Amino acid sequence: MMNFLTKNDLERLAVKVEKWANKHGKDWVLFYNGKKVGYKFDLENGYKKIIEEDVNPFDYCQYYPEHFIMGMAYDGAVYDAINYYEYDDLEKILNEYDLYLEHLDNCHCHFYEAKDGMVVQYTMINKPKEYDLIRPNYCRERWTDEPFDYPKELDDIMNAWRDYSAKLNHAGLCIIGECIEFDYKGNKYRMHSQCVYQGEEHYHQCAEYVRPLLEEIGATKIYINYGRLD
Repeated sequence: MMNFLTKNDLERLAVKVEKWANKHGKDWVLFYNGKKVGYKFDLENGYKKIIEEDVNPFDYCQYYPEHFIMGMAYDGAVYDAINYYEYDDLEKILNEYDLYLEHLDNCHCHFYEAKDGMVVQYTMINKPKEYDLIRPNYCRERWTDEPFDYPKELDDIMNAWRDYSAKLNHAGLCIIGECIEFDYKGNKYRMHSQCVYQGEEHYHQCAEYVRPLLEEIGATKIYINYGRLD
């Protein structure tokens, strides 16, 4: 039984969870100690492990607790293993650390402490501020004949986003609801994803391409919303 759960313990736990997940596939991501750990796929090199620092899990799932221990996103065969046929093996690993898995939605979970009085080195995270009002919502298909009711330079950026996306490979778990929110010329805007693929890593690359384009025209308070797993 564990009376204390440190960040070093979480590093050791992550190794065991990663080993368990990799038996089933690479469609998973772990969040812990401010890190995001998972795999990136491209057609030339296959799967490559990625580790990102200073990551806010709220950018990926709005249901994570502010007192954060370890979270996981999953899809494909890893989703099946957790939900159907090999959860017992993962549960045994969590039991070693007096943790249990709680589902947050269909593709995200968090590992909570299983006993009262346990001292945990949490990672404290803050929810991003939400806009009270987003207008106008201009998620329109590019081939419609509807007149623009927003600045043309924003439409130009959406077109550039889509063209850039078409040059990239699909990468990452499938997500929905992703968008970029920002202020421009006194209005609040939500620019919905123009990506040609649903991959989370694909969207991340596109969003980092679009951010400086928005900054260049004078947009402020730019917030990249990573949506949630499909």
